[in-house]
Amino acid sequence: MKNVLDLLDSLDVKYVKHDHPAVFTCDEADKYWVNTQAAHTKNLFLKAEKPPHKYFLYILECKKRADLKQLAMNLGTDRLTFGKENELKQILGLTPGSVSPFGLINDKDHQVTVLIDHELSTMNYLLFHPNTNTATLEISRAGFDLFLNHTGHLAHPV
Repeated sequence: MKNVLDLLDSLDVKYVKHDHPAVFTCDEADKYWVNTQAAHTKNLFLKAEKPPHKYFLYILECKKRADLKQLAMNLGTDRLTFGKENELKQILGLTPGSVSPFGLINDKDHQVTVLIDHELSTMNYLLFHPNTNTATLEISRAGFDLFLNHTGHLAHPV
């Protein structure tokens, strides 16, 4: 978490840090966000099933169901599956339950394509784990875009 906070501070990206017990699902985390206008997000680490495997980080609102079949068709790829735990650790330096776009600081080879649900483009603030599921950062969309730009990733709306 410290490296994420240090990077955001160095970029002069403002955030609000919320500490909480470990959460593993949106339902568990929802009780901590009843008084915020920020979009509560879920982040799915996905890969194209057939080699060569392409990796994706799909960001969408917690309340929205991910239609992986439709997403695969939109991307013009074969079936999408969840990336394996060892792939998540190797590429983003993350563990299940802590998947976050802030893991992109570890994707030096730019193996991951960032996909963001088009509905999130209208949100002014977003909630993401800072690479641990015992805290959440509330960050502006502009600050998030600045972070992505720094890592060399773009958010592709889907």
